[in-house]
Amino acid sequence: MVPHNTSAAAAPDSAASRSRLAAWWLWLLAVVGVALALRLLWLDADAATTLTWSGAPFTDEGLYSHAARNRVLFGTWRTDDWDNRLVSPLFDGLAFAVFSLFGVGYVQVRLISVVFATIALLLFWDTLRQDWGPRWAVVGCALWGLDYFWFQLSRLGLLEPSMVAWLVAAAWCWRRALDRGVAWVLGCGVCAAIAFVWKSLALLWLPVPLLALLLLARPWTRWRLAAGYLAGVGSILALYGLIWYLPNRTELAAYNQFYANDRLPESFREAITVLLGNVRSKYVWAQTPVLLIAALLGALRSLVAIRRRSLQPVVALALAWTICGAALLIMPYSPPRYYTLLLPGVVILALALIAADNLSFQQYTGFAAAGLLGASLVWSGWWYLRWAGERQTTLIDSAREVQRLVPPGEMVLGVHACGLSLGNDLPCAPLFAGLVNDDRPVETLGARYGLVENGTRDDYLRRFYGPLLAGSTPLAQLPVGPRRVTLYRFADQQDQTP
Repeated sequence: MVPHNTSAAAAPDSAASRSRLAAWWLWLLAVVGVALALRLLWLDADAATTLTWSGAPFTDEGLYSHAARNRVLFGTWRTDDWDNRLVSPLFDGLAFAVFSLFGVGYVQVRLISVVFATIALLLFWDTLRQDWGPRWAVVGCALWGLDYFWFQLSRLGLLEPSMVAWLVAAAWCWRRALDRGVAWVLGCGVCAAIAFVWKSLALLWLPVPLLALLLLARPWTRWRLAAGYLAGVGSILALYGLIWYLPNRTELAAYNQFYANDRLPESFREAITVLLGNVRSKYVWAQTPVLLIAALLGALRSLVAIRRRSLQPVVALALAWTICGAALLIMPYSPPRYYTLLLPGVVILALALIAADNLSFQQYTGFAAAGLLGASLVWSGWWYLRWAGERQTTLIDSAREVQRLVPPGEMVLGVHACGLSLGNDLPCAPLFAGLVNDDRPVETLGARYGLVENGTRDDYLRRFYGPLLAGSTPLAQLPVGPRRVTLYRFADQQDQTP
C-alpha cells in the first residue's frame, strides 16, 4: 500500500524535528490539561440553562443510568419496566462498573463522559497530525477541546459524548489505515459499530469512511479498505445481534418504534420546514458561531481541492462527516446535543481554511491560526463566564429535598424522579405513554409519591391522573434547571384508572 503521508506528517527525522515535536507535545498536554480541568471544575453543577431547549440535561442522566443504579442500590436491574440497557447496553454496563466502584451520583456518571472526551481529544490530535503535523494538530485540539458547546455537553452523563469519542477513534483508525493497511480499517469498523450500539444516532456516521474513500484520488485502494471497514462493522453488529438484539427483540422493537415516531419527516414538505427551522436554531449557532462560519468557508475551499485532486485525507473525512451528519437538519426531533456528532468534522473543516499545504500567503498562516483560535476562545470565554456566574446545583439540591420528604423505600413516579435519582437512594419509575410503566402505574407499582412538571400538560401524571392529583397533597415545589416540579403525596384513594 502506498503511504498517504503529507509533507507535514513526513518531516525528516532529525534532532531539530524531534525537538520541535517534543515542544508541541508539551503544548498538547497543556491544551488537554486545561480542557480536562475545565470539565472537572464544578462537576456537580447543572448544565447551563441556555444550552438547549430540551430537558435532557436535567432528566436523561438518571434515565440512562437507571438500570445500573437499580443494580447497585437494590440488587436488580429492573424495579419497573424502564430499562435503558435495551437501547444502550454498553453504557449501562460501564455505568454499573463506575457506580460499583465509586458509588451512585451525578459526578460519577459524568466522569464517564469526561474520560471519554479526554481520550478522544488525544486521538483527534494524532488524526490531524498525520496530515498537518503537530502544530496544526494542537490548534485543532484547542478549537475542539475548549469550545464551550462541546465543553458543556461533554461533562454531562449523557450518551452523546462517549458516542462521539468512539467515532473519533474510528476516524483515527481510518486515517492510520491509509498508511498502515487493512488491519487498521478493520478497527475503524469496530469502533464505528460500537458507537452505533452505544447510541443509534451514530447510524448517520456509518457511511462516512466509505464516502471519504470516494473523495480521495486513490481508486486502487478503495475496495480493499472498504471491505475491511465493512468487515469490522459487520463483526460487531453480528455479535450484538446474537448476544443482545435477538434475545430482547420484542422489547427493543417497542423502544425503536417509540423513538422513531418523531425522528423522521413524514413528507418532503415537512422535511423542508424542519430544515429551515433547524438551520435557524439559535442554540448551536449562538454558542459556537466562529467554528461554524470557518467550517463553511473551509468546506468551500475544500471543494476546489477535490477538483484539483489534492484533497488531504483528513479533509476528505471531515467533508464526508459533515455531509452525513447534516441529515440531522431534517430530523423533526434533533435537540442541540445531537449536533455534537458533527463537531469534530466541523473543527477539521474550520482548520482546513488555513492549514492546507498549498495555501496562498503561507507566511500569514500563523496569524490566521491565532486569529481563528483567539476568536473562538473569546466567544467561548464569554459563555464560560456567564455559566460560571449563573451556575446552579438544582439537581443535587432538589434530589436531597426529595430524599428528606419521602420515607425510605417509597417509590417516586415521574421522569423527573429519575432525573433526580442520582442524588438520593429512593426507587423511582419514569412514565412514558405507549412505552413503559403506562398500565395503571400508581396502582401497579404501589407508588404514593410523584414528581409532576409545572406548566405543561404533557406530564404523564397530569394527563392521566388529574383527578388523583387534585386530591393529593403537594409537599414541595422544586427547581430542576430552568423548570419547576411539584412533589405530591398521592391521596389514599388509588383506584382511579388512567
